[in-house]
Amino acid sequence: RGYLSLKGLASWVVDTAKRVKFLADWNNNGPPERYWVPGFFFPQGFMTALLQSYSRSQKVPIDEVQFKTLVGHEEGDGETRAHGAYSYGLFLEGAGWDPAGHHLCESSPSELFISMPDVYLKPVSTPPQHLTPVHACPLYKVSSRAGMLSTTGLSTNFVLSVDLPSGDHAATHWVLRGAALLCMLDE
Repeated sequence: RGYLSLKGLASWVVDTAKRVKFLADWNNNGPPERYWVPGFFFPQGFMTALLQSYSRSQKVPIDEVQFKTLVGHEEGDGETRAHGAYSYGLFLEGAGWDPAGHHLCESSPSELFISMPDVYLKPVSTPPQHLTPVHACPLYKVSSRAGMLSTTGLSTNFVLSVDLPSGDHAATHWVLRGAALLCMLDE
């Protein structure tokens, strides 16, 4: 069995070659500065590993650890970087992204998907305090947003919820728009 994908054969082969190159570079050169989360067969495992690593180093129960997300920002010190990860290669559907204001915005006409800037996933042991409203944006592996129910009780297609600042709109606006992050497009 291969990884979950809705791509045609030609696109799937190109995507598979990119995955092999990403993993080979990691193996040959050590951990990358930025992780291509869509390149993982099971991205949920990578997310869990980040949380477990932080949990063990800080001696806090893993059930009390969650992600604080920063989009398009640079996280300064190396100690903080040791526990989190920059991810790239995600796509946003149902909304746009305002790079100046660092929040969701309406998508441009005829624009179904946009490439997201890097997303920094920072494990924290206290719930993140949001100064502005956020949309708990679901991250899916593929655009169908459907999958089989796994032993964890979650869909095999669902990765995690990413808190994205909702800008001038309430979070419900983006829920009704169907805003979601995707690991890969169908083409």
